[in-house]
This record gives sequence, structure tokens and C-alpha cells, in this order.
Amino acid sequence: MIAGAYLISVLSKLHYSDGMWLFKSHFVALDFVKTARQNYYSSLDPALQFDPPGVVWLLNHATLARVLFDSGVILETVLILAIGTRRLSLLMGLSVIAMHESIRAMMGLNFYTHESMVAVFFINVPYWLTKLIEKLSPQRALA
Repeated sequence: MIAGAYLISVLSKLHYSDGMWLFKSHFVALDFVKTARQNYYSSLDPALQFDPPGVVWLLNHATLARVLFDSGVILETVLILAIGTRRLSLLMGLSVIAMHESIRAMMGLNFYTHESMVAVFFINVPYWLTKLIEKLSPQRALA
């Protein structure tokens, strides 16, 4: 379900942009500027007075912004493949969490719920701990 939700996100981005999302993705940074400024004018909180530095950097480097945003969309697209194997699920899960953390660091947006769901269902820490214990003590695995 989670992988499907990410795929729906990709399809909606492509649908509402008439298939041009990958070519116009650098404009997403402008949306973040608008949101930051609306938050400031709604609350007049001095902490929100300035544009986030990461967003300013994205605005000044449109090609790199496009690469970053497009790589995120590509990751969301291929995430459906993570349901194939546990190793691929682990790799994709860690990649998605890294993507969300980079968005948080760059733009100040939090995806804690998304990250928690990906950690539980894709990374699957109990499974990998069990595999590690089995590898370290094979006699216990046979008992």
C-alpha cells in the first residue's frame, strides 16, 4: 500500500503537469518560497521572516534543483519494486528515508509519519536483527 501511494503521487504529479513535471520540477522551489512567506505573514513570527537557505540555494541552482527533485520522483516510481525482495526493500526504504531527510534539511518540511511507515514496512529491523543473530550464532538457529 505504501509503495502504491508513492506511485500514485508520481502519477498525479505527471497528470496535473501534463507530463512536464520532470522538466519543470525546479519551479517547486518557488512553491516553498511562497509557503514560507505565507507562514510569515500569517503569524508575523520573526523566525519565519527569511526564506529558508536551502530553498534560496535551489532557486539559484535550477539545474541541480531539477536533478534533485527528479531523482526523488524516479525513486518514488521504482519504489514499487521494493515489494520483491527484503534486500531491495531495505535498500529502497533507506533511500526513501534519506530523500525525506534531505527534504527536511533543505526545506524544513517534516515527513515523520512517512519515514516511520517506511521504516516499519520496508526496512523491517526485526527481520534483519534475526538474520544477524542467526549468522552470529548458527547453533541457536538450529535449536
